[in-house]
Amino acid sequence: ASKFANARDIFFIGRGVDYAISLEGSLKMKEISYIHSEAYAAGEWEKARSAWLGIEETGLESPDLYINIGDACYKLGEPGGAVLWYERALKLSPSDRTARYNLEFVRRSLQDKIEEVPEFFLKTSLRKIGYWMSSDAWAGLFLGFLSLFLAALLLFALPARPGLRKTGFFSAIVLGLLALGCLAASLGQKRHYLRTDRAVVMSPVVSVSSSPGGSASKNLFVLHEGTCVTLLEEIGGWCNIELADGRQGWMPAENLEKI
Repeated sequence: ASKFANARDIFFIGRGVDYAISLEGSLKMKEISYIHSEAYAAGEWEKARSAWLGIEETGLESPDLYINIGDACYKLGEPGGAVLWYERALKLSPSDRTARYNLEFVRRSLQDKIEEVPEFFLKTSLRKIGYWMSSDAWAGLFLGFLSLFLAALLLFALPARPGLRKTGFFSAIVLGLLALGCLAASLGQKRHYLRTDRAVVMSPVVSVSSSPGGSASKNLFVLHEGTCVTLLEEIGGWCNIELADGRQGWMPAENLEKI
């Protein structure tokens, strides 16, 4: 009960005979808790998505909510919407394994297979380590290691036996490095959350041009729904985009949705 005590909305989903049970469960939930509750027949993804989008429009931000919307989009055959909402879930919580797994699963079915430009392996490894925990968890670890660092520094500074001062000195170095690493991981996730230069192609097919509109521009390549791009510039309803493999071009902004 404590898990749902502070919930704002609760949904019951059932198939066949279980749908009647879901209706009864939703009614009882309203009677005993006064929490908004609805029941849906399994497979009615359009209604479920509309309900979840209604919650999102109230200003609620939640990785679980975004994952549910992404699941509904995928079931409705909208890979662009699925990628968009899974990416938004990871923007809130980069360490969410469900969102990351679902995103990779959908990407395998996308028509555009874009190979990313290889990056330095150490940078990739450090980013993956940063995804182990949330930004708040890394910040908490930073404060803990910082406190221990100051204690070790105090041990080194105070008059004491040489052995204790030596221990304090080397402990301070190790704890200081750990504190800096945790701070870097926390700030890295914060920067990821604040990014506004990433978007998803939402149209089934869109041509990428050499310039923003006009008869002088020529088509460079074609993108399909669900492909992620980086926004470089926006002029008069056109966006200059870059792909993970380094290719660039212009496409109408109406075909994109920012993450």
